[in-house]
Amino acid sequence: AGVLSRGAMATLLVAMLAIERPTGSRKREHGTHGGAFHALRRVSLRGHGLEPGVFTVGMIGNFKKQKNPFEFAEIANETIAQNAGIQFIFAGDGPLREKTEKRLKDCGIASKVKITGWIDNPEEMIKSIDLFLLTSRWEGLPCTLAQAAAARVPCVASDIRGNREIIRELNMGELYKPGDIKAAAAAILLFKNRGKKPAEEYSVKAKVFLK
Repeated sequence: AGVLSRGAMATLLVAMLAIERPTGSRKREHGTHGGAFHALRRVSLRGHGLEPGVFTVGMIGNFKKQKNPFEFAEIANETIAQNAGIQFIFAGDGPLREKTEKRLKDCGIASKVKITGWIDNPEEMIKSIDLFLLTSRWEGLPCTLAQAAAARVPCVASDIRGNREIIRELNMGELYKPGDIKAAAAAILLFKNRGKKPAEEYSVKAKVFLK
C-alpha cells in the first residue's frame, strides 16, 4: 500500500466523523467526562465484564497476521505489569483468536483483557474506552483510527503507512515502532498517568483537516 493522499484521508474522515453526533454532553478533557459518556461507558464495559471506573484500552479487528493480535497481547501484558489499574478489550474474531486467548491466560491477565468476538455496535465501544490501540503490521485505510478521531478518543498505533499519516496529520496520539512492546506500553501509560492533551481537540483537528 502507498502513502495515503490528503484526498484519501479526507474521504475516509468525512465518513468516520459522521458517527459522532452526540445527543448529550460528552466532554473528554483531562479525565472529566459528561453524564452521557458515563452512562454509555457503564453499559458498554459492564456488558463485556469490565469495570467502568478503570482506564480502558480497546482495539477492533480480525485475529489475523495483519492486525497482529499477538502483539496486542504482549502490549497488554507489559502495560498491566507496570500498572495494574488498566484493562483491555479486543472486539473481533479470526483464526488467531484461540492462540491469543491462550497467551493471555498464560500471562495471567485474562481477567483484565476481554476478547468479545464481533460486536454489533463498534462505535459505542470506541466511544466508551479511554484509548484506542492499533497493532497492525500493515494497513491501507485504517478506518478504526478515523473512528477513534471522530469519537474524540486518543490512539497509540504501530508506526506503519496508513497509521502514520492519520496520527501525524491529526496529531491524535502516539506511534510506536512495530515490535517495540515497551515503547507501546510507555505510550499507553503516558495517557493513563497524565494525558497528552485534551482529547476533545482531536476531533476538532480532524474537522479542520477536512476544510
